[in-house]
Amino acid sequence: MCFGCTSSEPVGPADYEGITRQAWKIIGDNYYDPGMEGLDWAAVGRTYIGRTKSTNDQIDLYFNTLSPMAMLLENSHVGVSPPGSNSRKAQGSAMAAAKSGLDVELCLGMHVAEGRRGSSSRFVEVDPTSLLFPLGVRAGWRLFGVQANPENADALQFQLMATDGTQTAFVVPILPAERAKIAEELRVLQSAIDERAQPYRVMRLPAIGASVRIGSPGALRTVVNLERNSPAEKAGISPGSGIPTLTIKPLGADRFAYSATLTPEGGNPHKFEAEVVCERGSNLPVRAARLLEGSVLYLRFDRFEDDVASWVAAELTKRSYQAVLLDLRWNAGGDIEELRRVMALFLGADKVLGTMYPRRGADQAVKTVAPPIASFDGKMAVLVSPISASAAETAASALKAHGIKDARVVAAR
Repeated sequence: MCFGCTSSEPVGPADYEGITRQAWKIIGDNYYDPGMEGLDWAAVGRTYIGRTKSTNDQIDLYFNTLSPMAMLLENSHVGVSPPGSNSRKAQGSAMAAAKSGLDVELCLGMHVAEGRRGSSSRFVEVDPTSLLFPLGVRAGWRLFGVQANPENADALQFQLMATDGTQTAFVVPILPAERAKIAEELRVLQSAIDERAQPYRVMRLPAIGASVRIGSPGALRTVVNLERNSPAEKAGISPGSGIPTLTIKPLGADRFAYSATLTPEGGNPHKFEAEVVCERGSNLPVRAARLLEGSVLYLRFDRFEDDVASWVAAELTKRSYQAVLLDLRWNAGGDIEELRRVMALFLGADKVLGTMYPRRGADQAVKTVAPPIASFDGKMAVLVSPISASAAETAASALKAHGIKDARVVAAR
């Protein structure tokens, strides 16, 4: 969802509650899982709509209300675009949308892969005799972690999230005889999470008195590349660095305070803090086409956005060449309709790219459309990287699956 995209009227404080209510309703009405991943979506609405009473500006609304609300679903394709994103079709992927109008990290010179979004472990049953039941913990609550309580050696601190989206920590007294049993249950649970148990299975935790659906681990956001002479490069940031923690604080119009912990490969974690001016629209996606040695046409576009299919078609008809090198290393996805049009230029019409599973109605095969020109039938190679996601992943997979003339996918770190 993109707020302010369909109207030229300015958005002000009086609109914040309505915008949040609209985002909450759109997600609730259209998300493919009617159970909303175990959340009480009505209660989520009350929680996040209530936050708008203390919202300062549009940036605050995005970072502290709309985006966190959407992220509760732990789904990489559910998100709210930042202020300044004025193209409806740029909303095809939450990751691509995040790049469409305002990307503070790009302004600092960092190309960052979003990483894999994990899912939290969730209680599916809480016994009335459970040590958590008197605290109000019920099925659907999420378990983020358990740790020793520094103020009380005979207690454990549970990091939890209620079904209304509010996070809380409960300090629970534990009998010495039960402490070892609970510690072992949590060790087994963490081991199952690390092993990415599939499908998500339910694990019984007798000492805690509950059953938990095992979550899956995420992967850190990672710096893939740096712009030369950028603030990030001058600060000594290296490609491959993970970003376990990140805070972006708006300081005013187009000015931001960036603070992150980075973990270089084989190095010690360190802080990177900077203030940066990041104007809306300053990170426009790159498009490039040129003829390489050996009669190879190089094509790069960083988003499946409005008219990119027309641009690709024009580039395919401009020159004489024998092979195509399609560079999707910086492409985080985009509009599915544009994906269908671009893929038609290489696969032809009516080729299946994937399947959509809507909340209502039958499953829908996503197919290529009729191409405006004869589809390319020569050799191809596709470049991908950890940044490549969503529609870019689908494109690479479809080219390989349909076997277009030795189409090869080359992954870059």
